Amino acid sequence: MGQDLNTSHYTCPTNYLPTVIPSFFTPPNVTCAPNPCYGAPGPCGQGGTCTVDPLIVSRGATFFRTVCQCQAPAVLLDRGEFNSQFCFINGTDSCNPNPCKNNGTCFADPSGTRQPTTGSTGYFECQCQGNWQGSTCELAYPSPPATLKSSGFSPLQRVHWLGITTFSALLAGLALQI
Repeated sequence: MGQDLNTSHYTCPTNYLPTVIPSFFTPPNVTCAPNPCYGAPGPCGQGGTCTVDPLIVSRGATFFRTVCQCQAPAVLLDRGEFNSQFCFINGTDSCNPNPCKNNGTCFADPSGTRQPTTGSTGYFECQCQGNWQGSTCELAYPSPPATLKSSGFSPLQRVHWLGITTFSALLAGLALQI
């Protein structure tokens, strides 16, 4: 039986998604990557619904592409960069309400060189506190490990990787000392 790399068999904490981390030298493993759609209003802003692009997820990429769907009166802004879509509602201040989560500080940027927002000034930047990161301080750092929901593996399993067969025994409560 091979290693279980189906990410639907794994759970991660809220605001993270299971993802496969490929490697040329070691077996791939499943870990948790930040969910770019987590939080309110999320990367799409007010008036938008965020979804994760399933093609990127199925490739096991660490970074996920977000897709925004806007509801009127919001209109879609797309700067043509990775994860650059945003739902814009004309006539509101870009830092009111504060789009930065977890005690982040918002700075409006009327020049348009930073994150697009719902504001008439168009853009903002969040200064994150502590172990928070992301465009709106929505992602905890470092990422937590993934937890296998139910392995389905027998206590003795065979893992085949690059033509090498290894055996591992699942021994509960037994510590081996060398």
